[in-house]
Amino acid sequence: MLDEPANGLDPAGIVEIRELLRSLADKRGVTVFMSSHILAEVAHLADRIGIIHNGRLIEESSRDDLAAKARSFAAGAYTPEEREQALLTLDLERYFLARTGEEATGAAAEGAAAKGSVA
Repeated sequence: MLDEPANGLDPAGIVEIRELLRSLADKRGVTVFMSSHILAEVAHLADRIGIIHNGRLIEESSRDDLAAKARSFAAGAYTPEEREQALLTLDLERYFLARTGEEATGAAAEGAAAKGSVA
């Protein structure tokens, strides 16, 4: 059980912790439960995502199903400019990693397509 496993890490450290957790799930069959309000980290690691509100699990589903719901919601709830701003964050992370030679190997390269037992 991990609470905010990437909290306080620099971008290279974030990639390293992602790869470690993915490896534990994929190669050793370890189930990892993590709590995070950093939804990008959840998207990188989790196969199943639960949404807890006021101490209650209000939704739980696969990452792919939840991502489809989120895309559908965002298409109607946000302007194209707001969606572009969200993509900028992802682009900046990838650019930083490429420039510092920390380009993803393993889990980070797979990004949201990663599969395994991480929850």
